[in-house]
Amino acid sequence: MFLHKAPLLLALVASALTVAACGSTDGTGGNGTGVFTDANNADGSLSADGTAGDDATAGTDTTAGTDAIAGADAADTTAGTDATTGTDAATTDTGPNIDNLPCPSGQTYKGGTGNDMEPGNTCIQCHGQQGGPTYKIGGTVFRNLITDTGCYASGKAGSVVPPATYTVEITDSATPAHVFKTTTSSLSGNFHMSSKSMTGFTPPYTARVLDAAGNARKMSTKQTSGDCNACHTAAGAQGAPGRIVAPDAP
Repeated sequence: MFLHKAPLLLALVASALTVAACGSTDGTGGNGTGVFTDANNADGSLSADGTAGDDATAGTDTTAGTDAIAGADAADTTAGTDATTGTDAATTDTGPNIDNLPCPSGQTYKGGTGNDMEPGNTCIQCHGQQGGPTYKIGGTVFRNLITDTGCYASGKAGSVVPPATYTVEITDSATPAHVFKTTTSSLSGNFHMSSKSMTGFTPPYTARVLDAAGNARKMSTKQTSGDCNACHTAAGAQGAPGRIVAPDAP
């Protein structure tokens, strides 16, 4: 009689073990097959905190991409690419990009005569029409290529563009070559040389602008006209790229 009941008892025990091994599928226990399985658990066991998978905040930090403020942010706190002022490596933004401003100094000619009159205008042509002093060479050194006529090249204290004086150097085609020098007005950026100061001048000539540190910006081709602003307009004329620009301009 016991021999007949023993197989039945063993079958019931085996059945009970099988049920225990299957575990729960509701995430409350078992072998980790429930909905709360943490993907970070290598053994597939149930997560202790009952949350699922990887941290949702992992991956690319959204504050380290493109700077949405274009040029006007004085203290950028995140690294990224600023749309108008180049790459800022955190807190290095200094404000507007003056390359894009029609008057970087914020200072303009209000009338009158003298060395600071009408920066950017055609000095020699205008003086010929209005009876002003006669120049052999005349023009304006600005801080960017697109500065408007009438805008001073340098600003007052607190301006984006501080006052500065540059040396304009003219080298003619004589043998040996003559080199003539003058300086710009620290406010307007205007410069000029008279025929008397350029005795022996033989065109064509080359020109360059030097800052106080000796950095230079040189004209790429020889020229014959001394009315520099006739070609060096804000839009550029006769092949000129725009205004005469200082070598230390941003």
